[in-house]
Amino acid sequence: MTEFYSRSDMEKQGKWLANRVLKNFKHRRKLFKKQGTDAFRLYDWDIPEVRAVVDWYDGNLVVAEYVRQQTEGIPWLETVAGYVAEALGVAEDKVFLKKRQTRPGTWARRYERLDQSQHQVIVAEQGLRFIVNLRDYLDTGLFLDHRQTRAMVRDQARGKSILNLFAYTGSFTCYGAQGEATNSLTVDLSSKYIQWAQDNLALNELTAPQHQFLVADVLAFLDDAIADGRTWDLIILDPPSFSTRKNAFEFDIQRDHPWLLEKVQALLSAEGSLYFSTNHARFEMAPTVKGFKDISGQTVPPDFKSRRPHQCFLYQCKGTIS
Repeated sequence: MTEFYSRSDMEKQGKWLANRVLKNFKHRRKLFKKQGTDAFRLYDWDIPEVRAVVDWYDGNLVVAEYVRQQTEGIPWLETVAGYVAEALGVAEDKVFLKKRQTRPGTWARRYERLDQSQHQVIVAEQGLRFIVNLRDYLDTGLFLDHRQTRAMVRDQARGKSILNLFAYTGSFTCYGAQGEATNSLTVDLSSKYIQWAQDNLALNELTAPQHQFLVADVLAFLDDAIADGRTWDLIILDPPSFSTRKNAFEFDIQRDHPWLLEKVQALLSAEGSLYFSTNHARFEMAPTVKGFKDISGQTVPPDFKSRRPHQCFLYQCKGTIS
């Protein structure tokens, strides 16, 4: 099997990838420029033999390989990335290489620090700007596949209170604030991500006293908020697929989503809406969970249609999205 990945074969796959990426880039750059967006996906394992992901961040490339034993110890990723960079005219210092795991139980690695370079750039998305870090983590700080979900939240936000749970770097909060939400609370366990969220809000000149941030364990926060009788009009819930923190409850979204959703529903106002999303590849909603509409067809953007990146569900206390 290893013989398949000779130098000539790696170069052949690099050319395949470069040709596909260049074709996609020419079309998608025009499309997203009209939307004021300069960060988007160019490729995601479209060709079975080329197990890679390519993302564009305003002149920077992030090229990732879905890890497999066959390419261990050989420069497969470096080779194919080189062809992509050459095709798009991107300099070597603007190409960032990463390796993605496909095996279950590797979720935590998404948030582990890989480097200390603090290589940050600012990208535009639909009238907003966001700080992304292209080197230090597996993920960059902006989940591109939720671009349309964020726009939906902005469209609904006017005059509403927003709760953003497992908020990461606060992109949903920025959209809600721009959409004239009356107030928001952004909750994440990581003080680093909460600071990043605050920086994103400030970057967009949306910082205001009514937009609050909280470093807290979301599961503990839910119990406290329910006990205090707090409610919100619009809640965004995008939890990890798995969480195995030391000395903490081992969370599994497939197993635990029924009770998690029940707790979050308790925080909805009388006419509140809840967006629940998961990127668990084999997630299935439990039959005991009622009232959630699968809206993934509306939330997955065109640059992610080749591989479903998430499932998104909407629960509304009254009415549904038209």
